[in-house]
Amino acid sequence: AVPLSGRAREVLALLAEGLTADEVAQRLGITRETANTHRRNLMRKLGLRNKAELIRYALTHEAATKPPARQ
Repeated sequence: AVPLSGRAREVLALLAEGLTADEVAQRLGITRETANTHRRNLMRKLGLRNKAELIRYALTHEAATKPPARQ
């Protein structure tokens, strides 16, 4: 499994819920470009070619979308 940061998991979870980059940005208090950068980085790290593959990954690897445990 590819290790993902907490923020990457948050973005992945929101994209899997069907949110757009604008909606992800608004929810997380970041810019649309930052949300898109997170998406592109996720796709690169996971070896995925498009958003559909990214969402399929998120849905089949539910653990990847769970936020990190707070300490």
